[in-house]
Amino acid sequence: MRVFVAIDVPEDIKEELWKDFGEWRRALGGVKWVEAHNLHLTLRFIGETTSDRVDKLIQGLKDKLWAHSPFTIILEGVGTFPNWKRPRVLWVGVRGDLDPLFKLQKAIEEVVSDVGFPPDDKGFHPHLTIGRVKRGKKVSSHPKEPNFSYPFIVGRVVVMESTLTQDGPVYTPLSEIRLRGGAG
Repeated sequence: MRVFVAIDVPEDIKEELWKDFGEWRRALGGVKWVEAHNLHLTLRFIGETTSDRVDKLIQGLKDKLWAHSPFTIILEGVGTFPNWKRPRVLWVGVRGDLDPLFKLQKAIEEVVSDVGFPPDDKGFHPHLTIGRVKRGKKVSSHPKEPNFSYPFIVGRVVVMESTLTQDGPVYTPLSEIRLRGGAG
């Protein structure tokens, strides 16, 4: 199983973001765009593991995350990794009071460590990946940046299985873990 822990974006916001980047999808060749239904904010990529370890991860997250309250984040702005001169990943930014988000991610990292997965050496940089530049392709310019701001309440996290196919990844929710008083 290939798994990750994420915040699922509300469906209406996924659809709006897909519309917001329509001009970019038409103008930028060489980019593999993330389908609207797959948009999410990864909190921790786990990778390949066994179903037994996934069960332990889910139970650990249920025990630990109940102490966290729901909070609001705002999807706003556009950027790239590593930079605009050599973009590999196109992303939507996450704004607002991010302290609760970083505390949530730290708690997830503690559970991941307790279950025996190695630490994440990349660090946590909250974003929604909207596209990946295909190997060997260059993006010399980009259309005007869309102007949007989408706040939403984070009331749960999802443990997802990612199955890689020729048509792109297929994400299957394995468990939804509610924050204290969090909505589904």
